[in-house]
Amino acid sequence: MKKPIKPARENISPSDLTFGLSTCKRCLWIKYWYKVIMPGQFPLVGTMASLQEEHFQGADMPTIDPSLRPGKVTKWGEWVKSKPLMVNGVESRWRILGKYDLVSTNDDGTIGL
Repeated sequence: MKKPIKPARENISPSDLTFGLSTCKRCLWIKYWYKVIMPGQFPLVGTMASLQEEHFQGADMPTIDPSLRPGKVTKWGEWVKSKPLMVNGVESRWRILGKYDLVSTNDDGTIGL
């Protein structure tokens, strides 16, 4: 099979950065270049993620885990779209597009994603 001139998609989902890279890098490459996607194995992931996000709304970060900076969960489950990603100092075609789980606003002025 010949590699297409352009990838089938140019938006990278946040979950692919977590799960795609840690499971099968070749499968991830095929997904982005040929739009061939493995069937989902976890039909309850969306439901469980929503329940977990709801549970942590407004939570104090050190309560979630003592190693986290002091702050609170301030946002959850919203969409984000990045500018084109820079690769070796050159703007690429790739962007991050997807929903994030939680954002914390920390007491020191930083945020956590």
